[in-house]
Amino acid sequence: MTDKLIKALWKAIEKEGYDRKDIQSKSRKREAVDVRVAVAQLLYYRLGYTQIQIAQVLNRHEHSIVNYWVNHMDERDSYEFRAMTKILNKVVDRYENHLAKFEL
Repeated sequence: MTDKLIKALWKAIEKEGYDRKDIQSKSRKREAVDVRVAVAQLLYYRLGYTQIQIAQVLNRHEHSIVNYWVNHMDERDSYEFRAMTKILNKVVDRYENHLAKFEL
């Protein structure tokens, strides 16, 4: 399920006009950073990924930046961050609803 979910998240990000390569690169453009933070916080807080796992998804060699993203950037005030958070949460909602159908 997690590989499919990660692929669905990347597909939603690309559908919104963001390039996966930019998000996984070292680009410091605000919109790329906002998307990275949104992905990191979703994976950490909602899906329980470790910071090391998030670093792998976002193509980072160290998890210390992920620690900063999840612990110090909760108050992002940008359109890209808020919009991406809503979009990514919808993707996770669909997967959770799908899994709930198969639970006893």
